[in-house]
Amino acid sequence: MGLWIDVLQLAALVIGISSLTAMLGSRDATLTRATSDIENLSLITKDLAAVSVANQTTNAIHAQLLEEIKRRIERLEQRSTNK
Repeated sequence: MGLWIDVLQLAALVIGISSLTAMLGSRDATLTRATSDIENLSLITKDLAAVSVANQTTNAIHAQLLEEIKRRIERLEQRSTNK
């Protein structure tokens, strides 16, 4: 009878250690995926910021060009009305 109890205790101990190892492995995998996702998000954010700055610069240049075109059109209108 004592041998069976020892065997059952050993089995419970092995199952407990196996469960703990599996749980820790699962958490480690989850942390690894989360770290990878955070690194990817960081790269995406960095790229988005660079594109945003480039877009703002382009918008400023376009605004300047449109303003110049507007002035030229106004000058042409003034010339045509003065004739």
